[in-house]
Amino acid sequence: MKLASLFTWILVPAAIWAVFVLWGSPHIALSWRFHDNGNRYDPLAERYYTECTYYGALGAITMPAELGSCPWVRFFREDQV
Repeated sequence: MKLASLFTWILVPAAIWAVFVLWGSPHIALSWRFHDNGNRYDPLAERYYTECTYYGALGAITMPAELGSCPWVRFFREDQV
């Protein structure tokens, strides 16, 4: 049993690899385009997002917004780019 516990560290890299294979690599939204109500610099203003640009391991990926909003993090696989 002690010998088996020495190999439990393998679970973490295996889980990271499974995330990359199943969902892709994580990308974060750092720039976007939106329509506002005339007050562009008000952080509490209503906005309707039209385009989101995500940055990550696969580079910059620009996608249309989902229902007028941009998720902070999205996962992309190489075949989706």
